[in-house]
Amino acid sequence: MVISGKTRLVGLIGYPLEHTLSPLIHNSLFEKFGLDACYVPLPVKPERLTEAIAGLRAFGFLGANVTMPHKTEVIRLLDFLDTQAEISESVNTIRIEADALIGYNTDGTGFCDSIQKEVGLNIEGLKVVLLGAGGAARSIAVALAARGCCSISIVNRTVEKAEYIKSLIEKTGMKTRVSIFALSEDYRSAIEDARLIVNATPLEDMEREGYRFPFECIAPGSVVCDLKYVKTPSVFLSRASLHKAVTVDGKGMLIYQAALAFRLWTGIDPPIDFMRRVLQSAI
Repeated sequence: MVISGKTRLVGLIGYPLEHTLSPLIHNSLFEKFGLDACYVPLPVKPERLTEAIAGLRAFGFLGANVTMPHKTEVIRLLDFLDTQAEISESVNTIRIEADALIGYNTDGTGFCDSIQKEVGLNIEGLKVVLLGAGGAARSIAVALAARGCCSISIVNRTVEKAEYIKSLIEKTGMKTRVSIFALSEDYRSAIEDARLIVNATPLEDMEREGYRFPFECIAPGSVVCDLKYVKTPSVFLSRASLHKAVTVDGKGMLIYQAALAFRLWTGIDPPIDFMRRVLQSAI
């Protein structure tokens, strides 16, 4: 990659940023398509966020990705939001057009795309169990509802955060039924009915953390996804596979949300297989 005075920049705003793979993915795409652009990590502490966002405009950036802890706070600094970002109250992608900062959320849409295209699971009419109620869970829940899933059972250590996600789902105007359980409760009936189970918690091993997940209630052939992506399957996916589940990690969501962001900045649909090879080589 040759950096010149004409090179356009795309940034990743978050803090900290030691382990991100996004620069590798996007810079590989810029190189593949011969684009004079460069993707750079921009570690920004919360108290410097306003200055950082102003800098995107001042330096003529194409746009940026936004990650923790800025996905919600950045909204007040943008000019426009797309529907998914507005409803989920979370932004992970900024596109700069005619000096206007436009916020998007490609996380939830990227997750749904990965499930539909990689596993062949139709979201419409689907019964889902969602473990966790953080930022990723919020974006995924809103996107699932927008695509017409039948029901979402949200399981979290505290029900208050789950109740908040329920209120966001209601903003979609869809008729998705929402049930809420504490992680310490008995939610076996929800697992038995679910065709898709998503682990969006940071827990490496639930039982080691004092919570029992009813793996024995997973219906054979159900899709079980853990948003973490590592070289070997997580404990959660390993145990789910023993009950004949179709297991998926978080690489698909990472790839498809990145593809959507790349399209917003460049107008180009990137090749998913190429992105997957780049990511796999790094992992």
